[in-house]
Amino acid sequence: MVEPRSGSTREFTDKVAELYRDLFEDIETENYPKNKLVQRIEFLWDLDTSDLNQESLEKFSKSILDARALALITEGKPDDFHLGNREKLGGTDSIEFWLLKGGNSQANNKLLEVLAHAWYKENDNYEIEDFEDQKYDVDKEVDFRLVNSEELIECKRISGGKEGASRDQLKETKEKLEACKKEFSDHTGHLIIDLGTHSSKLSTTYEEFSKQDFEKEEIKEIKSFIKDEIENTEDDDYIDKVTVCWLGAYINENTWYSLHKTVEKSFTEKETSSYEGWTVRRETVMPGRSTLVISSDNKDIEQAKAGYDGSKAGDQTFFRQQEAEPTGESPNQDR
Repeated sequence: MVEPRSGSTREFTDKVAELYRDLFEDIETENYPKNKLVQRIEFLWDLDTSDLNQESLEKFSKSILDARALALITEGKPDDFHLGNREKLGGTDSIEFWLLKGGNSQANNKLLEVLAHAWYKENDNYEIEDFEDQKYDVDKEVDFRLVNSEELIECKRISGGKEGASRDQLKETKEKLEACKKEFSDHTGHLIIDLGTHSSKLSTTYEEFSKQDFEKEEIKEIKSFIKDEIENTEDDDYIDKVTVCWLGAYINENTWYSLHKTVEKSFTEKETSSYEGWTVRRETVMPGRSTLVISSDNKDIEQAKAGYDGSKAGDQTFFRQQEAEPTGESPNQDR
């Protein structure tokens, strides 16, 4: 259990912004003005968390989830949002290539890998192996390997619903898994697909919450499409399991939840791991005071409401925050 910490929301958002600045140390970020990670630094600095609209809530949720994950896999201090060893991400050149040079699409793919990698690192003591750190005789590499559960993990970010789950992406995944299974023939191939953000539909019919999420029928169609694509293609024995995840949000006057939801489909009888996603919750407990919780699991809204009453912390990280006015000093200024 992590002990709750007190501090202003301004201090917290500045701390997260500082992590991103440290991530891009020695990189000329002004060359990438449209990159979403570069833009996050100023976004976090300017953010007024007492007045989050739908768009800023989405950006804030993603910013803190990715920041915690980056701190985890660099072996920093994730509960304080301090980045660790950047070499765990391949160093400056690799960070610039994967997160900046390739544009937002490539950055989204890499960040999904970071989220999944961090989740396994934080849960159940999985032993994780990066192919970049090893000298295996494979010409194409998946994102990482779970040693103790004998799984090969590949992460893909798509957009646009089932039309976004392109045959080319599935073909690329199969090619990577086929190459890696020559070295690890006893491993299962686990594909994690992130649909990105919810659909544009906003429902206000869920009890007292406004809900922005994919409809169940949309997820069902996407799962069916991916299943058919995998099963009706030649050499379909490389992808053994698919986990589909996406970001949804629930909001009312005092509380919001941002859930990285997951659903699974297994094509094998062999026991495999489960990537269960993340939950972010912020609740105003009294005027000017709020609590932020980040949990490495995926709860539906009723579970989230029941489980985050402060009495059962589990592996969650709590921040008790008091709103504060911006100081006027940008985190981009010299320290």
